[in-house]
Amino acid sequence: MEEEINILKTLTISFALLIILHVTKKLVHSLWWRPKRIEQQLRQQGVRGTSYKFWYGDLPQMIESSREASLSKPLSLNHQNVVPRVIPFLNQMVQQYGEQI
Repeated sequence: MEEEINILKTLTISFALLIILHVTKKLVHSLWWRPKRIEQQLRQQGVRGTSYKFWYGDLPQMIESSREASLSKPLSLNHQNVVPRVIPFLNQMVQQYGEQI
């Protein structure tokens, strides 16, 4: 009877470890491997841009550029000055990498 309980415990632990391993593999695939593969494919097609960064991506740069734009001088109302103030990060990316149409 005790031997059957030990076998059952071993099987349960093994099954739980297999589930944890499977979930970990799926998470790593969806959070790291797939984005890096897509990035590589885009680079091969000539699409430039910032590289994939796990978890936060470009968010710190977006926040910083928005903060800098909001602290700058008041703007005059012509189209050249509105875009860098309203969407500074996108404007910076277009300036750096070019328009990808």
